[in-house]
Amino acid sequence: MCDNRGFLTVWAMKYADIFTSMSQQGDLLGKLMDVLVFTIPGQQARWYKGVASVLLAHAMLYMSCGMLIECEQLVELVSFYISHYKACTSSRREPTVIEKLEKTISLECSEEASREKVKTWLNLSVKVNQNGTMAKGLAIKSSHLANWPHIGRQELVDEACKHGQSVVNISVPFAPTAPGESKSKKAIKFPLSLFKQAMLDIALNGRFI
Repeated sequence: MCDNRGFLTVWAMKYADIFTSMSQQGDLLGKLMDVLVFTIPGQQARWYKGVASVLLAHAMLYMSCGMLIECEQLVELVSFYISHYKACTSSRREPTVIEKLEKTISLECSEEASREKVKTWLNLSVKVNQNGTMAKGLAIKSSHLANWPHIGRQELVDEACKHGQSVVNISVPFAPTAPGESKSKKAIKFPLSLFKQAMLDIALNGRFI
């Protein structure tokens, strides 16, 4: 029983089946991974899954002691404490335009209510002219930028022009929002190389897996 190891061993044996069932459901584990991706970007997929699994086990330990009403509360707690930690330890450097854009796209693509509409404003299969070399890129419908008042349209335009030619007000196909609507809309393009893989995975799948 040194350092409560005996207690933890017995606890793990008692709740092993419940933990396996909860982790296989994927919903709560996925939400915890989303929080980790947004707050600690740039890690490997196995790192996010491993840390999320540890947090889930931690939540179950608290629940078994009557300290948490439900597991969903852990998502809020983890988000709060990580954000608070980062606020206390990070520098006062303002996020770059790309960092703001990256976080905005990730958040919107992760919302269940917005998933069906992603292809109406985001195209991940365009090419960007970088000094004569055609690189893989993404395009954002210009009219959709009105939904992001925290990112100025002009700063996005200026940033896009730093990384390619003919990247502003270019006609790009998007999924139509209504029957018979033209697919081609004005857009701003950015090279995919500017963005972290975690964000691109979220944009494609709606959740980091």
